[in-house]
Amino acid sequence: MRFLYDRFDAQADYYGTRTEYLGPAPKKNDGTTDYWDEKRVQDDLHQHLAGILTPATIQRELIDVASGRTDVTYTPEPGSRFVAEVKRRTTKWTRDSIEKSYLAQAANYTATGPPFGLLLVGDHSSHAAGYPSVQDNVWIIRHARSATEIPRLIVAGILPIGRPTPSALRIPRP
Repeated sequence: MRFLYDRFDAQADYYGTRTEYLGPAPKKNDGTTDYWDEKRVQDDLHQHLAGILTPATIQRELIDVASGRTDVTYTPEPGSRFVAEVKRRTTKWTRDSIEKSYLAQAANYTATGPPFGLLLVGDHSSHAAGYPSVQDNVWIIRHARSATEIPRLIVAGILPIGRPTPSALRIPRP
């Protein structure tokens, strides 16, 4: 949550090239607009956590976790693993669309650890009219993968990326 709050208000040059994904999208060779890769968000989250948590407890791209590869994993002690699944979305989102698209994967990574996980989505949709507040972009999802499973708690957070500068925002005309 600290990462999300910190980056929500940050300028694209906050940490130089590390956070440039927060600002205007890059251009392709032909001059059209491209998208920032989700790896940029993953790398920034990893670096952020590595700087505030115990050394060697944060890993990136950990393989063979619930038959997959986790994006960012925090292991404070053996047998206790917390996973952050990081995605990028280029189309308008709703809570329902986020949950349908990404919840199953995020919940599956909790299969052999505490029933808690994080889902961070870089929202690279159009922000021409602005974007919701950080409070509107965070919620907790209670999800059981079967009728007998202890429900998992997944904290979902949406981070606007590829944002125009505030002076470039426009209110849509009716």
